[in-house]
Amino acid sequence: MKLEQLLEGVPFTLAQGSLDTEISDIIYDSRKAAPGLLFVCIVGTQRDSHEFAADCAAKGVSALVIQHDIDLSALPDLIGGFVLGPVGAVEIIAVKVLLKLVFKGTSSMFTGEIQKFLLCTAYALPAVLYYQKHRTKRGAAVGLLLGSVAGVIVAILTNVFLIFPAYMALYGMDWAAIVQMCTAVNPWITNVPTMVAFSIVPFNVISFGVTSILTMLLYKKISVPLKKFAMIG
Repeated sequence: MKLEQLLEGVPFTLAQGSLDTEISDIIYDSRKAAPGLLFVCIVGTQRDSHEFAADCAAKGVSALVIQHDIDLSALPDLIGGFVLGPVGAVEIIAVKVLLKLVFKGTSSMFTGEIQKFLLCTAYALPAVLYYQKHRTKRGAAVGLLLGSVAGVIVAILTNVFLIFPAYMALYGMDWAAIVQMCTAVNPWITNVPTMVAFSIVPFNVISFGVTSILTMLLYKKISVPLKKFAMIG
């Protein structure tokens, strides 16, 4: 059955891929992940199966159904950086941020845009620089792993020292109020360290993990036309 038929009557947003994808079965257990299957990510009372989305993608599942957004905005930074080099990656990131400001403006006193630039740069540059010296599939994988680690570290620092302080200043909140809001969503969060451990880190690990796997799967397929376009330009 096609993915489009399975989702008939269900409100959704297609983040990546095609609705013509063939699905042989639906699973909720990541241990059963395999090609042809659709894995449904569920936020439970004890575990969030979004944590296993990257692992399921690596095992070749044909589709993922997620309940909250996985940020894939770094995908063009990586693919463009692998083709154009580190300067090209930074230029792509800068253009994305500037376009967002031009068309949507800022709702975070520019802190969100600053974080986006820092986060994408921290993720893309280690991956691109390492891949430039080791132009193999293993080199790409190691580079993406290094970029993911750097990205998670920057995500922690920018959230704790930039984003949350900006919101506290903007809305007259304090850390206790921020933690209380997070606790309402995840009872394991009781203070700032647990907020980092059970909120900031998992979200970014999933986001970078899925983006890295998609980069590995897509880069070679679209690198040839991109290189030709770059040479023409």
